[in-house]
Amino acid sequence: MLKDSIIHFRENLPEDDLDSAFEHAEAADLCLVVGSSCRVTPAADVPQRVGERGKALVIINKQATPLDHLACLVIHADIDAVFSMLHDKLSELDAAAELERSPATESSPADGTRVTLAIGDADSALHPIAVPPGHNVAQEATEEEWGLAMGNTHVQVQGTGEQQPAHEWTLFLTAVGDCAPELSAVVQRCDFHLHPTFRPSCVSVEAPPFAVSRRGWGTFTVYADVYFHQSTGLPPLRLEHPLDFSQDEAVSPPRSVQFEGVAGATT
Repeated sequence: MLKDSIIHFRENLPEDDLDSAFEHAEAADLCLVVGSSCRVTPAADVPQRVGERGKALVIINKQATPLDHLACLVIHADIDAVFSMLHDKLSELDAAAELERSPATESSPADGTRVTLAIGDADSALHPIAVPPGHNVAQEATEEEWGLAMGNTHVQVQGTGEQQPAHEWTLFLTAVGDCAPELSAVVQRCDFHLHPTFRPSCVSVEAPPFAVSRRGWGTFTVYADVYFHQSTGLPPLRLEHPLDFSQDEAVSPPRSVQFEGVAGATT
C-alpha cells in the first residue's frame, strides 16, 4: 500500500509532535508565523498561545488572520520579499558587529566617526548610522523617535424612536512627538477594523485625514493596520484602541516609530 506523508483534513497530527509544539509555545519568547491563515486547529492554537502569554508573535501572510490582534507585528507581503529584506538587515547587523569588534574601528578612524547600529523596539527599522565619537547613541536615536496612536471623539445623540442614546463617533490616526511628521508624508493607507456588526467592518482610508465615522451605542476594541509609503522602508504597524465614550476625546498610548531620514519631516 502506498500512502503519502501529507496531513489531510480530518486526519490527526502526530501526537508527539503536537505535544512538543505546545511545550515550545509555553516557553517561547518569539513565534514567527509564515504563510498561514491561522484558521486550522489545533495547529493554529500554538501561535495563539504564544500571543496570549504576551510574548512576541509575528505573522507574515498576504491576508489578515484571526490572530492578527495578538501579534506585535503583522506583515502583509510576499514571503520571499520579506525574507530577502530580513537577510539584508541581518547582513548589516553582522557587518556592524564586525566593525564594533575591530580594534581599528574602536580607535579613532581618519574621519572621526564610527559605525553604530541604532536598534529600536519591534516596531522600529534598523539602520546603520554614523555617530561622532563621544555622542550618546541612545540620545541620538530618541531625538528621531516619534509615535503613532489611535483615538476617538464622540457626540451623544438620540434619534426618534430610539430607546437609548447613541453616539456619533470618529476614529482617527494621529502622530505624537516633537519630531512627528505630517501623516501624509509617511502613511500610505490605514485599515480600520470595526466590530463585525458594522458593514463593512474593515474600512480602508488612503488619504488624510486618516479617520472613519460611524453611529452606535456600544463600545468595543478597534484595530488599525497602518501601511507606510514604500520609501520609508517600514513594515505595516498594528494599533489598538478601546472605543471610549466617557470623555469627549480619548487617545491610546502611541507605538513608537523610528527610522532615518523621515522623522521630523513636514512635507
